[in-house]
Amino acid sequence: MLTERHQTLLEARGLDIELMIGLGVVSSDRLGLDTISIPYFAGTEIVNHKYRTISGDKRFSQDEGGKCIFWNRNIISDETLLSQPLIITEGEFDAFAALQSGFARVVSVPNGAPANPLGELASGKYIYLDDAPSTMRDAKEIILATDDDAAGHALRDDLALRLGRARCKWLQYPKGCKDLCDALARYSERGVVETIARAQWLAIDGVYKLSELPPLVSPEPFDSGFPGLSEHYRLRVGDFCVVTGAPGKGKTTFTRELACRMASRHGWKTALASFEAIPQLDHRRAIRSWYAGGLVKDLSHSEIASADVWADEFFRFLVPTRTKT
Repeated sequence: MLTERHQTLLEARGLDIELMIGLGVVSSDRLGLDTISIPYFAGTEIVNHKYRTISGDKRFSQDEGGKCIFWNRNIISDETLLSQPLIITEGEFDAFAALQSGFARVVSVPNGAPANPLGELASGKYIYLDDAPSTMRDAKEIILATDDDAAGHALRDDLALRLGRARCKWLQYPKGCKDLCDALARYSERGVVETIARAQWLAIDGVYKLSELPPLVSPEPFDSGFPGLSEHYRLRVGDFCVVTGAPGKGKTTFTRELACRMASRHGWKTALASFEAIPQLDHRRAIRSWYAGGLVKDLSHSEIASADVWADEFFRFLVPTRTKT
């Protein structure tokens, strides 16, 4: 039974004493004067107890050798509730708050939250997930009612990773509250109902609604100054363009000319990966000729030197590394 003192302490939190008694909660002295015992059922069998203080320092313990399962585990496989969202809380008191507010399909993790997220690391921390009834795999909506603190966020993310982020929601609590029990104490059952009704789907990286995407700035088109081309084609940063044609029809010559014009007019830099042309011979000769405006054989040493400096500033060449044997 629950002592009168314990009933008073629990009622001060807004908790329904009759509900808690119906769930088997009784007074205990295991952790001192103000301790209660919460039974864990698997079917009709009690397989563990959670002991916790309800005044002073918060302390917890469980039965030695007790089974690590969800509190209220049986509700997961209740066929009359399969269409309802499954609510997972960080503690039994938060589960009590949800139950007395009209949410029947509620369970609590048995061992609280980790100090830091475990991510994909294997750990006995979440062994209770392996023991959960198979119907949990079919739950289309799971509300993770973890605390609004660092440990609660770690638990939320770890559970979402293991249960499937796409079917998980999270809760934003009323001002001044960090969990459902706080919402109950401050705003009664209405606060719990409204908090759960506002549950939001967890974000999935790379997946957005159209309204969530930032507006794009239209890229500026740049004129290459290429005779006969500017009226039909202008270059934009980020565009992908394929120049195609039969062998020997001037694809390399055309793209190199275009690159030279964009460097001269707009300061664009180009990486050339033309493996049929030798940079030291073909590209160097063509760039020198374009920059100086004449055949290489007619250029002075100073004109060639200026062209080479310009080429080093605006061009890079991708050349396969040849392994020495």
